[in-house]
Amino acid sequence: MARSVRRVGASPAAREVVPAPWQLRGEGLALLYRLRAEGLDSEPGREGNAGKEAFCGGIGAVILVDYAASPVGPYRELLFIPGRYRYAVSGSAPHPRNALEGKELRITAHTISSIYVTTQESRDGGRLNWGIPKGLARIDWKRDGAWSEVTVNTLPDASPALSARFRGWGVALPFGLRFLPHTLAQANDSLLYVTKVSGRGSARLARITDLAVNERLFPALADCRPFAAVSIPFATLLFPKAATYTWR
Repeated sequence: MARSVRRVGASPAAREVVPAPWQLRGEGLALLYRLRAEGLDSEPGREGNAGKEAFCGGIGAVILVDYAASPVGPYRELLFIPGRYRYAVSGSAPHPRNALEGKELRITAHTISSIYVTTQESRDGGRLNWGIPKGLARIDWKRDGAWSEVTVNTLPDASPALSARFRGWGVALPFGLRFLPHTLAQANDSLLYVTKVSGRGSARLARITDLAVNERLFPALADCRPFAAVSIPFATLLFPKAATYTWR
């Protein structure tokens, strides 16, 4: 049976958006950090969150993913999660309805603050389904034996945002998503989208060289050292429908 779609915008030619859930399959790299709150509110790419929530620390991450399969086709992605944030919400939005209607609630979860993807379909679906502030970029992913070289240039002006070279090493072990941030809270206008992402795959340690970041377009991490670099040769992720709450 064909999946129903939602349209973005009011124009008759508006793009159709594939609704949640989305199942994705791909490979990638995760750099794991423990960051401080100083400077995070001014980081490039933050949309609508600054000053409206409290930073709670925890594990942050820079993640590069090459999705071979998704409901909107293959695409690539670069994202930054500073850590966990605490949001004060007034209860559930009209959808879904539950016992928290009209009651004050505090939600603490990881937040994606900067993110680029390579297709319009992924951008529109991420924004509408989960409140994720996706921007567009060209992401070139070259493989040379065990090494991968990735360059990210934002669109439409092709400005360089990030480049890195990395390889996995050691034995790849199976994992569930517990060791990476997996519950997301994304603020968009008056709604907070809370999504419990599930997944599994394999992971091993990684060596990374030649990491360069354009601080105008992506968080300045040159002076921050990750406590772990993880190569993910295979993973499947499931993004279910988000729970939505009124947050301001």
